[in-house]
Order: sequence, then C-alpha cells, then structure tokens
Amino acid sequence: MSEQEEWDLVRSIRLRVPYEQAKNELLAVEHEAFVNAVEEHWVRQGDNVTPESKCWLFCWAATGTSSEDTAYACQAIWNRIFDRTYEWFDANIGHDFARECRYRKPPRTL
Repeated sequence: MSEQEEWDLVRSIRLRVPYEQAKNELLAVEHEAFVNAVEEHWVRQGDNVTPESKCWLFCWAATGTSSEDTAYACQAIWNRIFDRTYEWFDANIGHDFARECRYRKPPRTL
C-alpha cells in the first residue's frame, strides 16, 4: 500500500463522539506524560482530529510508553471515540506508519 493510501485510510477514521467528549476521555487517563501531551497532540480539525492526532493516540494505545495499563486505557478510548476500532487500525495501517507520522508538521489536511 502506498503512503498516500495509508493517509487516506487514516483520514477516513471519524470521531463518533463530540471532540470535547473525546478530549475529556483522554485527559482522564492516569499517566502524567500522556495527559501533559494531549494539548499539543490532540488537534481538532473541523468535527474530527488531524491524522497526526490519530497516529499519536494509536502509538500510545500500542505501547502505553511501557505502561500496559495506559495502553489498555488508550485502546478502550480509541474504540469508544472512533468509528473504526484500534484492531482495524492495527491490521490496516499499523504501528510503523503511525510512529513515522504522529509528529509530522505541518499537519496533513483531511
């Protein structure tokens, strides 16, 4: 799959809940570094979030930055807030792409 096709898949993922509700769920995660990073990396774009934001959250859900509890919390949040599951992202896009693209600047548009 080309990088453009992967970006198109990431762009196709939509929030199922209002942006503020999703952000509040993220801020409730019990991991200080994660919560401190939300403001910078959870970026609203219209009624969704940037592709980079999705990649950023996926990386936390994949690794929890060495915290299994944080990874599980992020996976559960992902599955509540997005219309495609964490497992779908993992199978179709994957951690390597997410890791490469989570901090890409300027953010790609939807």
